Amino acid sequence: MGLADRTGQVNVTAPAEASALIHRGTLRMSAGGRNVEFADGSPFLMVADTPWALPYRGTPETVRHYAHQRWEQGFNTVLLMTVQPDQKARGPRDRSLPGSFGVGFQDLAEGHLNELNLVYFHQLDQLIGILREYQIVPTFNPVFQGFGWKGLQPLGHRADPAEYARFMKYLIARYGAEPAMWLVSADAASRSPVVVPAGNT
Repeated sequence: MGLADRTGQVNVTAPAEASALIHRGTLRMSAGGRNVEFADGSPFLMVADTPWALPYRGTPETVRHYAHQRWEQGFNTVLLMTVQPDQKARGPRDRSLPGSFGVGFQDLAEGHLNELNLVYFHQLDQLIGILREYQIVPTFNPVFQGFGWKGLQPLGHRADPAEYARFMKYLIARYGAEPAMWLVSADAASRSPVVVPAGNT
């Protein structure tokens, strides 16, 4: 995804005030496979909302307002379409304009997941960071199945299985260091085999 054969140095520092979610470790399925729990064994009762389009339509201002409101209401999980999934959707990329949306893959309209837009994912990093500030766990759906956003030919199960699996692994690598969940399919059965590393909820 553009990082092959590149080298460099990454400096990692502890956050000034660690989230309560981090203190309990990542999320996993319980031994019985029926419940979600933290790595320390304490239970995590999902109270979820579905702001599906937040990743590609939200701004830091709107997401902060939303997250604060949902935190006050007791929500702790959100289900997200990680990228706008409709191949035939058209609109401006300036999120302040009506009908606008960010584009996660430049070639999604052509039915592929190869040309990842790093600017989009830098913006998504900021939005996910705001959710986590409010103790809200993101649940990432890579490319929505079923109706999609506007029902304009969602890529979903039409995606190339290898491209879809690679994207899923990318999301885990990018967002799996803190509590997160993964929704491989939504509104329809996934026809793309996706390998999710063991231990990731």
